[in-house]
Amino acid sequence: MTTLACDYASLVNEVGFHLFGLRPKTADVITDAVASANQATDILRSIAKGLQFIYSAHRWSFLRPLVTVTTHPAYHTGTITVDADGNVTGTDTVFPDYSASASGWLTIPSVGSFAVKTYTSGTELVLTDYTGGAVTSASTFTLGFNTYPLPAGVDSLEGRLTFAQGIDCPSRPLTRVPEVDIRRLLSQSNTPGRPGMYAETTQTFDATAGSTRFVTFWPVPDLEYILTAVGTLRPSMITSTNKYPLGIEVLAPCISESCLASAERNVQGKDAGHQDAVHNRALAPLLAMAIQRDKEYSSPESLGVDHGQDSVSLGPERFRSGQIYWAGGCDYEGYL
Repeated sequence: MTTLACDYASLVNEVGFHLFGLRPKTADVITDAVASANQATDILRSIAKGLQFIYSAHRWSFLRPLVTVTTHPAYHTGTITVDADGNVTGTDTVFPDYSASASGWLTIPSVGSFAVKTYTSGTELVLTDYTGGAVTSASTFTLGFNTYPLPAGVDSLEGRLTFAQGIDCPSRPLTRVPEVDIRRLLSQSNTPGRPGMYAETTQTFDATAGSTRFVTFWPVPDLEYILTAVGTLRPSMITSTNKYPLGIEVLAPCISESCLASAERNVQGKDAGHQDAVHNRALAPLLAMAIQRDKEYSSPESLGVDHGQDSVSLGPERFRSGQIYWAGGCDYEGYL
């Protein structure tokens, strides 16, 4: 049955036919081994370049979804002892296995707060630069976690992180600050509480995985909080398993033409001015229509005053004719 698909198999077959006149036996010309190794390389390179061109041509709404960061609650079950080297032994504890990867901070009353270096087991941790001396008597503690990676495939955050809307808490954004401010505040206090600030930081570059980012909170979260923000997705290449490209609801005709135009440019050497570059010439009007369509999809039907994400700092009287006084908790009391 003929379909209007825009997926891995259809794109491989379109580009394979355009470049080499290849036709699939059952699925696609690469999976069916109709294409040689060199032909398969040219086909996939054309598709990758075509997708790259499309995704960089506009600030597409589907590349900016709402993403979620969920914090871990502080842990304080059981008691601990600590030797002079910072080796922690717990009694009646089950330290979470993310204690190091989520940048755990262990706070010991009358001793201080110290970063977790290594998670060994549910009863053993190692602290970083421990200077508190040996704690030989069983002590209470609080283990909090303040650093979290962005969700997989998310390159960065565009908007500020906001607590999920609830009946008992107004939806208020956290304040985004430089990472050095978070470190300064952590040096003053690691007592867990409701986060009010965060910093977004790039991890050390990994040549095998590229750049990744994480967010660091202050205060260290005391409970599980669900925070949301608009994120920027990192587009990826399609495969026979991950077969659907991003944005096909809006971009299906554009993606096909972009991949074919890429084959014209990068394999056949025909730029948009070449008399036979039919796909390069066809791409421009399709792209313009797709951009307009995406703007319509991502725009409200009726527009009011938009003060932007920093409007909270202007004071409610600047954009409300009436005011509501909030005294319902969540560490906030005042006019909404």
